[in-house]
Amino acid sequence: MSTLDSTFEGINPVVADPKGRKKPEGKGKRVRILISEGSEQDLPYVFVGVNGQSYQISRGEEVDVPVEVLEVLDNAVTVTYVKTKDRKQVARRQLRFPYRVIQENV
Repeated sequence: MSTLDSTFEGINPVVADPKGRKKPEGKGKRVRILISEGSEQDLPYVFVGVNGQSYQISRGEEVDVPVEVLEVLDNAVTVTYVKTKDRKQVARRQLRFPYRVIQENV
């Protein structure tokens, strides 16, 4: 496995710092989640940024993330249009990255 491949295992926080250093992860409340694997066209990870801290979260694996990440995932929606029986077009919002909470306060 190459170094690049290993960065996609689990969650890898990366924080932008003006001097190029990486800051340690926060110690706030965390939850264990599982993001669905998605289709073949989707990347094997989901990129999430919260308050200047970036995360690469692997799909299909249980990972512990700060609770703030859930708000970002909840706000990432796509809109699809479907036709009803009476031929009206209706917008349907759905999560871009469907996930489920496995355990809270980990």
